[in-house]
Amino acid sequence: MRSLQIEIEPAPKDIRFLEDRLHDYNVEQIGSDDGKWLSFFVRDDAGGIVAGLHGWTSLFYQKMGYEILHVLDDFPRRPHKLYHLKTALTPSG
Repeated sequence: MRSLQIEIEPAPKDIRFLEDRLHDYNVEQIGSDDGKWLSFFVRDDAGGIVAGLHGWTSLFYQKMGYEILHVLDDFPRRPHKLYHLKTALTPSG
């Protein structure tokens, strides 16, 4: 029988299992495994994290026609990078 369990301190091996399955699914959907870790943070005035998202992404945008204009290394600090992208806009119809 299947059951839903909510765990406060999940085992690292269980988290790794989920990450691996999500990665496999994403690779299957986009046909590529050239991903990178990606994080978004909301910080307070003192620099403390108050919210955020973390996950794995691929260079999917390039496959969708986006061009990387510029990369700021170590932004906002090492080892993070900021990518500036552009794409041609087409009229909706």
